[in-house]
Amino acid sequence: RRVPGVGLLYSELVQGIPPVFPCLVDKIPSVHAVFVFMSIKNLPIPRVALPERFIFRRVGPAEHRMFRCVARYGYTDQIEGTKEFSAFLIEGLKLFVHDEAAFSCQHTDDGGDNNNNDNDDARRVAQAAVAEEEKRFIDAEVERGVVYLMGEAEVAAAPGSSVLKRIVVNYVYTFLRKNLSESHKALSIPKDQLLKVGITYEI
Repeated sequence: RRVPGVGLLYSELVQGIPPVFPCLVDKIPSVHAVFVFMSIKNLPIPRVALPERFIFRRVGPAEHRMFRCVARYGYTDQIEGTKEFSAFLIEGLKLFVHDEAAFSCQHTDDGGDNNNNDNDDARRVAQAAVAEEEKRFIDAEVERGVVYLMGEAEVAAAPGSSVLKRIVVNYVYTFLRKNLSESHKALSIPKDQLLKVGITYEI
């Protein structure tokens, strides 16, 4: 079931579907009309130009309107505030939709006689219309609200573990993880727009 608005699910995973997503769907059997799996990646370079910041790809069929996005930052870049970040992200998403349609048209160009050229023109017009409709849909869902979902995975020592293992897993690992993965907190997401989704692994 889809609900109005845009959902941004943050996780540390830069590829694939975060393992917290099935938990989210299990607990809350609905997904926002536009859904983006989002992660922030720090690169070992000073700056990442804004046009190159967001890398998108589509997840599943186009009608699902689900996307994967990696936001890339250099070590001197400052992460934008929530409103500015989401505005850049949405513009990047619409640009991706436009470019995807343009690439699809180029990929299907046949060349050759006039009939083929007419068919190519018709395909380009149809693809452009679909892209424009999807961009309007995204804008409409943004107006309905953007919800930030934070995916968090915790690791805990299994019952019966040794004292040393419990110390290493429950304290040392947790301390290191929290200090190495704080990028998303720089967004200062308003509490009324944030939903945290967690999963715990026992080892």
